[in-house]
Amino acid sequence: MMKRVALFALLAGAGFGCGKGSESIPEPMEVAGTATLANGQPVRNVRVTFHPLDAKLPPASGRVGEDGTFKLKTITDKPGVCPGKYAVAFENLGDDDTALKKSNAMLRQIPVKYQEQPSALEVEVKPDAAVLTIKVPAK
Repeated sequence: MMKRVALFALLAGAGFGCGKGSESIPEPMEVAGTATLANGQPVRNVRVTFHPLDAKLPPASGRVGEDGTFKLKTITDKPGVCPGKYAVAFENLGDDDTALKKSNAMLRQIPVKYQEQPSALEVEVKPDAAVLTIKVPAK
């Protein structure tokens, strides 16, 4: 029995600590995106946040413009997002009163389940992705 435990520990340990002793996190890659509602209208004037499903990856977020387009930055302010799977949430900008009013108006059109964490809206950012399209399902 002791040999089996030792062998299992040896085999399990072989999968960890390769290279520099820890699994490396991929570099963020610049990705442009578009967010639309189910009816095809652009999501606008909100912050989109990508919350990683893999805890090793950093979150990323960006401001969604009037035309529904956005660019992401990681929490460390690096441009882009790391490849991986994310829960996507839409949040209030709250920069000033005007932005807050526009943001709140848009958020009333987005189901609450896509504004909270964990969000039910998930996307996968593939290593070769240059453009993301997010369609927010109807309420």
